[in-house]
Amino acid sequence: MKTKITVLKLALVACLLYFFVPVCFSQTSTPSFVNPVIQMGKVTISGKIADMGKARLNKPVQVIFSLCHPISGEVVKKEIMTDNCGNYSIDLEFETNPVVVGLVTNLNRGKAIYLEIGNNRDIKLDFAYKKDGSIKLLKYPKSELTEKDMLSGMDILSKVANYHSKRKPLQLYNGSPESYLKYVKTEVSDRINLVDKTSLLSDSFKDYIKKDAFFFCSTFLFDYEGEMQFNYRDFHNGDLMPDSLKIAIPTLGYYSFMKDINLNSKLCLYSFLFPDFQEQMLRNDTLNISPIGTTPIAAWQRTVKNRISTLIGFDSGQYYDVLTANSYARQLNADVKPLSEIQKQNIHAYFQGGEIEKILLHANEKVLSRVSSIESLVVKDCSDIPDADHLIADILKNNVGKVVVVDLWATWCGPCLMALKEMRHLELPLKSEELAHVYITGDSSSKVLWSKMIKEMGGQQYYLDAKIWEKLMDKYSFEAIPSYLIFNKKGELKSKFTGYRGNRQMAEFIKDALKL
Repeated sequence: MKTKITVLKLALVACLLYFFVPVCFSQTSTPSFVNPVIQMGKVTISGKIADMGKARLNKPVQVIFSLCHPISGEVVKKEIMTDNCGNYSIDLEFETNPVVVGLVTNLNRGKAIYLEIGNNRDIKLDFAYKKDGSIKLLKYPKSELTEKDMLSGMDILSKVANYHSKRKPLQLYNGSPESYLKYVKTEVSDRINLVDKTSLLSDSFKDYIKKDAFFFCSTFLFDYEGEMQFNYRDFHNGDLMPDSLKIAIPTLGYYSFMKDINLNSKLCLYSFLFPDFQEQMLRNDTLNISPIGTTPIAAWQRTVKNRISTLIGFDSGQYYDVLTANSYARQLNADVKPLSEIQKQNIHAYFQGGEIEKILLHANEKVLSRVSSIESLVVKDCSDIPDADHLIADILKNNVGKVVVVDLWATWCGPCLMALKEMRHLELPLKSEELAHVYITGDSSSKVLWSKMIKEMGGQQYYLDAKIWEKLMDKYSFEAIPSYLIFNKKGELKSKFTGYRGNRQMAEFIKDALKL
């Protein structure tokens, strides 16, 4: 379990998302940090970055902006480069008013700035790096966030993610799901106490950070089978759990942990982990929430409420409208399937031209432009592949004349899944038929979950046994995932690296592979 939790910590810190009368949750209150409203809009952020240790910057700085789109179900990352003097400007689309935006640069990726932006207004943000790498705000927008909120949020989140309990590790794989639930709830409580004890943050920003702590730990609870497999390995020198040892299946009542989150709290709309939580809920076999498809929204919500209201603690409120939108968004994002005319009619009948309808239709337009570039799913038979060399030879043989991007990933790897979502929006410098995406995972991934996920991913999929997976990792000196190999059209390896570098850098790697 330690290995898995370590990888998922990186994901948290990097991220650092009826039949007759339709009833839609109305929004009449004044927007504020603790009470954002759902609203589609765009904002321009511009300013200047300085280095107080130097007279001037000698090269452009990479700036990465992140924000949650809770309705279209994604965490959006946008990258830009400053000019040589540190000047920058970027346009960002948002889905809530106000919106929380996270900002980091390549000058110090361990320090971030949180911004609260509202009222559709453009803002100026000037800041400088001190000699010790910390940030000094020079010009920034007035908001409900304090300066300490803006600058210390990442530090507190890091403490939450990197928290190590002094308790003795428990053998949980042969116990009940309820025993594991009790264990995780204790971990959540410890992390919440860390947030409560800090004097650096305002009370409202503490509440926001607590939501992230809940969502972070819920990742482990949703993947009970994977967690128990890792727990077994921790107590058996890394050995895989034998098939003869069966893992208990959580009952519906196990998921009552969701009551503790208060999903009707509007602070959830800011969380960078909220879209992932929603996706896990919508695809969970035990919760068994059917895709909305062409079902009228009121009827779908009634069925969903009967299924989960006692688990989340309420049967009315804005959350159900957000969950409805996220079900449509799964079709758009994961299946890359545009909305049908019947679905558009259902959306309009319920949301009556409101902000959620506007956001879904806007997301639909984006999907229409992506449909032609999606690669069909091909599942490769790995039974006759004896070693890593033959594996790579097989991949290159099947993709002659193409640039090949090999992605080593796992179903339990948070950063891997975040990278897959980000790559959906990768703007490629070549035609789709000139590029092949190859995805490779090992048997640390749940095969049941893998079989479901690859249907959404497409591309060429390989599921390796532990021996070949380890040989492949050793062959290219990889020690962690996600890791990537990029081959040019001649089958020559042009780039290899661990950790997703962002869409801008990935596009550059692919451009380099095009150079013959």
